[in-house]
Amino acid sequence: MTTEEKIFKDIVDYYVRKAVKSAVYRIQRTTKDAMILNKPYLKNLWDEICVQKQSQESIFWSLIDEMVEMTCDLIFEEMSSPIQMAISYKAYSENKPDGEYGIIYHDEGVRLIKEKVYSHAIDYSNKEIEQFKETDYID
Repeated sequence: MTTEEKIFKDIVDYYVRKAVKSAVYRIQRTTKDAMILNKPYLKNLWDEICVQKQSQESIFWSLIDEMVEMTCDLIFEEMSSPIQMAISYKAYSENKPDGEYGIIYHDEGVRLIKEKVYSHAIDYSNKEIEQFKETDYID
C-alpha cells in the first residue's frame, strides 16, 4: 500500500467511524414509544437492533433495516460531496472484481456505513441488552 493509499484509507475510515457514531446516536434517540416492538428491558431502537443482530432477526427486521438505512442515507447526504465520493469509492473498490471498473454509486457509501453500524451492533452491550438476553425473551 502506497503512502497515498494509506492516507486515503485513513481519511475514509475516519469519516465512516464518524458516520457510524452519528447513526448510533440518532437511533438511540428512537425511544420505546416510537418502536414497533415493545419488549421488556429494552429502552430504544438501538438496543433492539443489537439484540436482533446478536441473536435472531425478528419478523419485523425488514422494517428496522429500512429505518437504519434511511438514517445512514440521511447522514451520508449531510457529508460533503468529496467525502461521499471517497466513501463510495472505497465501498465500490472493496466489492468489485479485479480489473473491473464502473460507475460509483451513492448507494455503495450508504451500504458501507450501514454494514459498519451493524458490525458495531454485534459487539455492543449494555445492562438492558444483557438483562433482556438473560430472560430468553422470544417474539
